[in-house]
Order: sequence, then structure tokens, then C-alpha cells
Amino acid sequence: MSESNRENARYKWVVLVMLFVAYFILQGTRQLYYASIPPIRADLGLGSHALGMVATAFLLVYGVTAPCASVVADILKRKTVVIAGCLVFSIGILAAGFASSLSMLIVCYGVIVALGQSMVPSSSSAIVSEYHKETRSTALSVYQSALYLGVILAAVFAGRMGESGAGTWRWGFWIVGALGLVWCAVLFLFLRERGTLPANA
Repeated sequence: MSESNRENARYKWVVLVMLFVAYFILQGTRQLYYASIPPIRADLGLGSHALGMVATAFLLVYGVTAPCASVVADILKRKTVVIAGCLVFSIGILAAGFASSLSMLIVCYGVIVALGQSMVPSSSSAIVSEYHKETRSTALSVYQSALYLGVILAAVFAGRMGESGAGTWRWGFWIVGALGLVWCAVLFLFLRERGTLPANA
């Protein structure tokens, strides 16, 4: 195998790492809200019913848009869909950190974050599958583990931020949102299309 082919064969694992991190951040933004409910309730004076409306809006929007996003991913470049999704949910969670009312939480988290998140999983899984032919099961299992890691670490992070004082839950949203925006740039610069690799890579 030539040096170029060896480099391309290694790149498929780089792709997996990049998409793993993107999925990790995605799951972090999803868990961040639920883990921050106590300080959000105290800060905004919202009851359980109102906070539940935010989660309901998220699930409704995600459930409706996820199938549509999968169809779009089959039409457009999957890299484009992944980056667009990361950009949208990162902006949404960043904006949710500025929320001062129930309506703003619903729009920022329940709608924008859900819309962005719905665009990422199917496209990312397809990219991983395209790069990993003989190692597909291993690659997809590693990719899926980002879900659990993101949920666990985001919950711990949000809990720590919420305990730091009034309004500090917002910093968790801002930090994760900023991290997502940085990772969008990484994906834009370094994620290449599958067609640039040899078929046996």
C-alpha cells in the first residue's frame, strides 16, 4: 500500500473522531437543559408545567423534522447537512443562555436546538458507514458511545454550573454553544468527502 493510501486509510478514523465529538456536543446540548431545570426554575420563576412545555416543544420539533432531515441528507452533501445542523443547535443553545422568558426558551431550545439536532445523527452515521466498510460495526458502536458520554458529562457539568450561584446556569449554555461553533469550523476545514479516498480505504 502506498503512503497516500495508508494516509487515507488512517483518515477514516480521523473522520470518526470528528463526528464523535460533534455527536458528543449534540448530546451535551440535549442533556444540558434537563440538568439545568432547578436553577432555571429559580432564576426565571417558571413552574414544572412551563418547563415541561419546553421539553415537549423540543421532542415535537425533533420528531417532525428528523425524517425530513434524513431525506435532505440523501439529496445534499452529508457534510453540509452535518455542519449546518451543528451550527443551528450551537446557535440555539447559545441563545437559550440569554433566555429571560418561557417563550424565548421554547424558541431557542425547543425549536432551534431541536431543528439543528435532527440534522446530525442520520448524516453522521451515513458518513461513518461510507468511510468504514470492513470496520463499520466497530466505528458505529464507537460513534454511538458519544451519546452516553455526552449525557453523563453534560449532566455533571450543568450541575456544577447550577450550584455556582444565581444565573450561572447560563454559562453552561454559553460554553457548550461556543464549543459547538468552534467544532463547526473544525468540520468545515477538515472533514472531507468520501469520494476523495480510494475505494478500498
